[in-house]
Amino acid sequence: MGMTKDQREEAKKNFVAQVMKQLGDLTSLGGSELKAKLKEMHNRICKLEAEKYDLEKRLQTQEYDLKELNERQRQINRQKLQSKGMDPNSANSRYPPKVAIFSKYDRQIDRRNFNERKSLYDKKNAFPCFPNVPPPPTILEFRPLNDGEPKSPGIEEEDEPEENGAKEEEDVEEEEEEEEEEEEEE
Repeated sequence: MGMTKDQREEAKKNFVAQVMKQLGDLTSLGGSELKAKLKEMHNRICKLEAEKYDLEKRLQTQEYDLKELNERQRQINRQKLQSKGMDPNSANSRYPPKVAIFSKYDRQIDRRNFNERKSLYDKKNAFPCFPNVPPPPTILEFRPLNDGEPKSPGIEEEDEPEENGAKEEEDVEEEEEEEEEEEEEE
């Protein structure tokens, strides 16, 4: 955009040479004609300086107006983001803002980040947990018995004899009650 130092000097020399051609030969002019030319050149310089000053002021006001408009636009965008419920500070970062995901049924915002939501599905039997929604019923897996393995996932072999003993006691009590009923009937 800008010219180099050599280019500026060349442009200055060309401009001075052009002005000198317009003035003509000053050595042949008398004193009064020379004063008239001097006043004419002085008025021209004053006029050019005034135009330069006006252009500089105009440039300053335009720059100020641009800054003001940019600031107003930022404030408007900030208010829009706040009305949508987003954080205006995170919207100006180089990453896009986190989008609020709504549950289809509850209409509640899921405020977990991506990694937290992903961790829900990392397990084999994972299911989503939403607030105020009961979890789905559990599905039990039954496998055939092998030697050394427990009968079902939560029961160990050591617990089995106690349970069998408890069942036998209940059976004995039921048989005694039945015998008593039979005796009463007789």
